[in-house]
Amino acid sequence: MLKKLSEEDEVLRDGLTSFYRTQPDLDLLKLCDWLAGFLSLSNEDLLLILEEESTKKRVEVIMLAMVKKGEEQNVRKQIRERIESRVGEGNRKYVLEQMLKEIKMELGVEVDEKQEEISKFEKALEGFKEELTEESEVYKKGVKELQKLKNMRPESQEYSTCLTYLNTLTSLPFTHPPSPPIGLLESSKILDSTHFGMKSVKSEILTILAQKTLNTSTPNKSILLTGPPGVGKTSLGSSIASSLGKKFSRISLAGTSSTSTLKGHRRTYVGSLPGKLIDAIISQDSLEGVIMLDEVDKISQTGGVENALLEILDPSQNTHFKDDYLDVPVDLSRVLFVLTSNDHSIIPPPLLDRMDVIHVSGYTLDEKVKIVNEHIIPKAREGTGIEVDIEEEAIEFIVKWYSREPGLRNLSRLIDKIYRKLTYAQVALSQNIPNPPSLPSSVTSSHLPDLIGRPLYDSTRLYSTTPHGVVAGLAWSSIGGSLLYIECKKIPGRETSALKVTGKLGEVMRESVDIAYTNALRVLEEYQSGNDFFNDSEIHLHVPEGATPKDGPSAGITMTTALVGLALDRPVRDDLAMTGEISLTGKVLKIGGLKEKVMAARRAGVNCIVCPEGNRGDWEDFDDEITEGIEIHFAEDYRKVFEVAFMEEDYATSGY
Repeated sequence: MLKKLSEEDEVLRDGLTSFYRTQPDLDLLKLCDWLAGFLSLSNEDLLLILEEESTKKRVEVIMLAMVKKGEEQNVRKQIRERIESRVGEGNRKYVLEQMLKEIKMELGVEVDEKQEEISKFEKALEGFKEELTEESEVYKKGVKELQKLKNMRPESQEYSTCLTYLNTLTSLPFTHPPSPPIGLLESSKILDSTHFGMKSVKSEILTILAQKTLNTSTPNKSILLTGPPGVGKTSLGSSIASSLGKKFSRISLAGTSSTSTLKGHRRTYVGSLPGKLIDAIISQDSLEGVIMLDEVDKISQTGGVENALLEILDPSQNTHFKDDYLDVPVDLSRVLFVLTSNDHSIIPPPLLDRMDVIHVSGYTLDEKVKIVNEHIIPKAREGTGIEVDIEEEAIEFIVKWYSREPGLRNLSRLIDKIYRKLTYAQVALSQNIPNPPSLPSSVTSSHLPDLIGRPLYDSTRLYSTTPHGVVAGLAWSSIGGSLLYIECKKIPGRETSALKVTGKLGEVMRESVDIAYTNALRVLEEYQSGNDFFNDSEIHLHVPEGATPKDGPSAGITMTTALVGLALDRPVRDDLAMTGEISLTGKVLKIGGLKEKVMAARRAGVNCIVCPEGNRGDWEDFDDEITEGIEIHFAEDYRKVFEVAFMEEDYATSGY
């Protein structure tokens, strides 16, 4: 035993050599005493040896101590061999760290992190085996990756990559728990509490929810909420999730040019990660949540994002959606996708075909006033602690002359600015700051210039009395409706037939000018056959605000009327605005955005509108609050437009 110990312990071997040199005659008692000091016995054992007179018993105690010493040497040897098998020679610091780690593991102070991770993944894969069966691609992929992890060293670069992949894979929910029943009454209350008005929008949403109530296994069809900025599209998506009792996630697509945003990176790339779609599902821990894809009309036209969305939103494909990072099928058919856009007309038709389109229009004056009173002002008060009221006439003044956009963002900022100014006034008074601003008991329109500056608008109408050759049109853009004047003038001193066009018009509107000019020639020929105005006149057609780009197919009848009025030297009705494209044969073609255009006319004080016959159904669907006080005329061809504009009976007997 002593020989074996001395072979493993160099210090013991040198000590025995010195002992034998000083003690040529072996004295067993002296050897026991020397070994007792070397073996670091406990105080109890040392006392026992000193008191023991029997040589035999002294040797037994020493033998027991040497056995313990031998076991300790075996443990150290095993640890050293394990470390050396991993790293070989060299790297002393690393070896010492690994030895310390192994010692802690032997003592039970530290666990094996790798084994702990492996156990966690094995447990997760057992769950997959029960839910998805052993033959599923997900289970097989997980088992394969776990086997790779087992064969890797924790210090290798591939280890962390494999670990991240398995963490992502096992975090995904692959089963569909039973959906809670949808209560339409409760859903309606939630929508009403979060959004004022929007009756038609809420009705369409509840219709979709009702379908899911009758057949919960039906794959979801995506919803597109389209409308001007600030009207509440994003918050509507959140309210839909609340009404369904599901979690909500939002992914912004504005400027997205790479499919990796949605589908992740392939694992061949350094630092590859799953796409935002998988991240959203993991954060919701559900395959039946609500995911909003925001601003879908602003995706880059390059990079293939459109194709990725086609796959994600197509019910026939998304049951086996594959993220490029995970590379396993994930069923997205039960996810409710809610998309938003400002202008759905620029969304590619194949993509638009996969969505139920719901138009979210701007708010009327009365709706804005009610929202400010019931929501925006209480929130501003809570944020500042100021209990000053804003009179209703002041709110109406703000809406009319400071905030004409369809949404509420700028209006909300203006109200916040008022309360910040009131807060400053109160603090200035309390701290005796020189020349403090006044703090009114309630805010009226007379206080607004001091609080938020001068009005941004004076009037949307350039003319109170419309001159001949000028007609008010109605335009639509992604930020709402507006009044758009068409002006025509004869250029003095020119006697040649020509048409000059200005106003930064797009290609579509320039084509509308040509079509309108042709129609104006025919109308003049039929109404006043002897009128040669267009034959010896150079005409300048202009659309004001020349710095603003304008385009769209709805100004045809307005341009035609302006040209005809110039040729006849007759003005149109002062309270008139019109919208509609015209064909070469004089037919008035259906347009979009009628609601926004009607609301723009109301803001401008226009109460007579001409629009295409094809939009009659849109008008009949509008709320009374929008149509009240508006004299509407539906035109199938230009004869009706002429009749209303110049307040004259139908003049043409043929030709259309």
